[in-house]
Amino acid sequence: FFHAQDPVQTYREAAMMYFKCRKKGIKIRSTNDCLIARIAIEYDLSLLHSDQDFTRLAEVVPELKLI
Repeated sequence: FFHAQDPVQTYREAAMMYFKCRKKGIKIRSTNDCLIARIAIEYDLSLLHSDQDFTRLAEVVPELKLI
């Protein structure tokens, strides 16, 4: 399992990702998806998913690599 490298900063960045999506009119159903995406970015991982929230997040956060 992967954990937040700096939990406070990770949660802050995940919240900013959520805010950026909302600002662009993109609704993310789960804030946990933002946290998962942020941790994947921190570890430079590609995220295998079947959840449209991650596809929508990747539209706003180009660092997020999806499979």
